[in-house]
Amino acid sequence: VQPASYVTRHYEITPASNAITATGTVTLYFTQAEFDAFNAVNVTQLPHNAADVENYKTNLRIEKRSGTSSNGTGLPNTYSGTILDIVPASVSWNATAGRWEVTFDVSGFSGFFAKSTLFTLPLKLLQFTVIKQEGGNLLNWLTADEIHTKEFILEGSSDGIHFSAITAVQAV
Repeated sequence: VQPASYVTRHYEITPASNAITATGTVTLYFTQAEFDAFNAVNVTQLPHNAADVENYKTNLRIEKRSGTSSNGTGLPNTYSGTILDIVPASVSWNATAGRWEVTFDVSGFSGFFAKSTLFTLPLKLLQFTVIKQEGGNLLNWLTADEIHTKEFILEGSSDGIHFSAITAVQAV
């Protein structure tokens, strides 16, 4: 079973020759249903529909796992080669075909997996609350397992699109 941190559909591309050094541009295809299933169990979301592509397409990453699947399942843990995170050159909705098209350049071929974000947070967020007060909001949060966390930068926005730093709170 494909781990929940990846979109269910995955690809293994192996050219007839020069699999390690061959280069090219790859386009992978995904359905909205596959993104919806991923979004149901992951915090960092992929596009919910073609209309909100600008909000979520920057979260999409392709994980390249070198080599070939050791048991033919194509699951991530069956590759023994190096792992590379790729930021796609293009993520677009093809309305005619009814699918997402994810395009990127690659050197060497192998297994390819869609996921969100390049990095995970260096902490666990245990609790987060907001209390509306006159003149602003009171934010409270509780974290655990912080790794090299220096500070939390709080940002604000008047339009929900453009944000700017308001203050920094030192990590404890």
